[in-house]
Amino acid sequence: MGDAATVLYDPADPTGIVRDVRIGDDTVMAWLGVLFAVAWGVGGGVFLWRTWSMWRENAEDWRSGRHFA
Repeated sequence: MGDAATVLYDPADPTGIVRDVRIGDDTVMAWLGVLFAVAWGVGGGVFLWRTWSMWRENAEDWRSGRHFA
């Protein structure tokens, strides 16, 4: 509070995008989003790989009418 902020803007369009230098750009948040999506994808793939035989067995039981519903 009370510090002077350096602000970057386009002199040709001063009312356009104005960015405070202290905040930085959004590359860190973009990379975190990509890493989060990859982690969820890998986790889902591992879950599916480990439970694939159970899913196939349940599907075959439902197809053949051997389910307990």
